[in-house]
Amino acid sequence: MNLKKKSKKITKLGKLWIESAIKDMKRREKEYSKNTKKKNTKKKNTKKKNTKNRRKKRKKRFTQKISLKKYKELIKKKRSRKRLTKREKRLLDDTLFYKYCKCNLHFEERKQNGYGICMNSIYKNRGFKTPTLKKGNLCKDVYKK
Repeated sequence: MNLKKKSKKITKLGKLWIESAIKDMKRREKEYSKNTKKKNTKKKNTKKKNTKNRRKKRKKRFTQKISLKKYKELIKKKRSRKRLTKREKRLLDDTLFYKYCKCNLHFEERKQNGYGICMNSIYKNRGFKTPTLKKGNLCKDVYKK
């Protein structure tokens, strides 16, 4: 008797999985070869620089991330001293900072210093502590305009 094993057909998803696995293996081989080359090569006598390779943070778009309804809800929650989740805290802080930057921007257009007025109207009038920031200058660093 001739017993032949039936070969299974590979589905499209199976082919995609195999291709991605092959790509991943090739990438890992390249990384491994780079790392071994670095270890084997002798270092030249060059001066070391004290500067580190630091990534620049991407600037955010100058837009508000949450709706007005959600914003008011978060402010109400914080005022009543209910616990906010980390995500809610971050959203509220980002939105307050956005409003602060927007207020400062209006004063900059008139060539005036609006730091105190904006800080007071955004944070203190809502019943929050003013954050210890030097964010007057940070607005330019954080947001694209």
